[in-house]
Amino acid sequence: MDYNNSFKLVNQNILMALESKFKVKIGSEKCKGCGLCVYSCKQGVLEMSKARDTNKEGHNYAKVVNEKDCVSCADCAIVCADGCIEIYRENIKNPLNQAF
Repeated sequence: MDYNNSFKLVNQNILMALESKFKVKIGSEKCKGCGLCVYSCKQGVLEMSKARDTNKEGHNYAKVVNEKDCVSCADCAIVCADGCIEIYRENIKNPLNQAF
């Protein structure tokens, strides 16, 4: 086994993780407030809106509260029957990358 190449691959993956963060976008107007996404998120990224905060249809909706904790497992998007949730990666500048 070529340990040098394995080490380089691990370093590249670490740098990629440091250079990006995950963003969660919720279409609150489409949300029917079932709460499945909140229940499915093990990281605690989502929560339901307060009773007085509703969309145009009168439903409470899921909202992002701890986006920095998102690991992009997509469990929330998978269980959303209405297709309200998008998860994407946003690249950020990483000063460590310049060292390599």
